[in-house]
Amino acid sequence: MDTTSPATPAAASELLLPTLILGCGNLLFSDDGAGLQLLNRLAVECDPAQARFVNAGAVNFDMFSHVESATAMLVVGAANLREAPGAVAIFEGPDMDAFLSGFRRRAAHELGLANLMDVARLLRRLPPRRALLAIQPGRIERSNALSAPVDAALPLALQRAKELLRRWHGI
Repeated sequence: MDTTSPATPAAASELLLPTLILGCGNLLFSDDGAGLQLLNRLAVECDPAQARFVNAGAVNFDMFSHVESATAMLVVGAANLREAPGAVAIFEGPDMDAFLSGFRRRAAHELGLANLMDVARLLRRLPPRRALLAIQPGRIERSNALSAPVDAALPLALQRAKELLRRWHGI
């Protein structure tokens, strides 16, 4: 989950490149849309010079051009953390890779993300700085409303995402 080692200071050239923020999920399937809700909040609150916001939806190989050009990437979305609905976790670097390759029930966008990351790894185009901010869904059903626990978790998820971006950008 969260790494406890101090972050490596970003190289000056990396600071000039905005962090890719991929929002995953489907707004029409309740908590599956949590990542897109979070992406929208980040887009309002973050400096556009430091981040590039992309709605990745269910994630497919069309996203590869974004991933291969990124030096830093934050993916936000709902994921099965095997925790209570609304739990928030961040997986960085190798922890993200391990989480995505683990055996557990997954949402469709998680499978797409895992495949996309595998291709990036095989082609040696994996962003050196990468993280997954995941929110445990409570329900995934046809509805455009988040469950109460997931909706209540969005401010914490927003805070954690902004803390990570500040650490990566050295501010």
